[in-house]
Amino acid sequence: MNKKTKYLRELLAIVSVTGAVASVVTFLYLYVPELNSKEILTSFIGAVVGAIVSIIVLFMSKLFTRKTNVVMTYLEDDRALATDIMNNIKMKGVRLIDMRNVLMPGDEIDRVKSILKASDAVIIILSEKALRSPWMKSELKLIAQYNKRVIPIIATDKNTPRWVKQLFYIKSDNLNEHSYQSIREALMHRRHS
Repeated sequence: MNKKTKYLRELLAIVSVTGAVASVVTFLYLYVPELNSKEILTSFIGAVVGAIVSIIVLFMSKLFTRKTNVVMTYLEDDRALATDIMNNIKMKGVRLIDMRNVLMPGDEIDRVKSILKASDAVIIILSEKALRSPWMKSELKLIAQYNKRVIPIIATDKNTPRWVKQLFYIKSDNLNEHSYQSIREALMHRRHS
């Protein structure tokens, strides 16, 4: 179920409950003579105000709960490692964007730029082959240019850019639950900073 469908269902539920309360109030007005119209009107206004407050709370909760967008970028040769990392760092409040699943053949560098600009953090797998790739070099330059939080996973010491080596990085052959937890904590830090 996508976000819009979920949101519309929540809104429909609020409207349905309001309609049900209004129906009960109308029934009481018509079939329970000992209730006066002032009590009925008060009940009806209470139901409508409750629905309005619920709708406002729903809108406000959507405005103030934003997921952290994290881009995972890597070469196709490193897909198994990337999948393993993504499976181990999934958490509530973080939207993982697999760059290889988002980009389509024929996409231009502008598509990469827009994805990176919209991200809060980037996890990048730097294998020896990735560091020789012109495409990956372009992505690295954009990541540096946009000043994104970078979590590098380094699979080689050869040709790793100096600015990447100056960051706290994780060696791919040392990945374990502790390293996955470190990545999750870094992403949570980003959400709260």
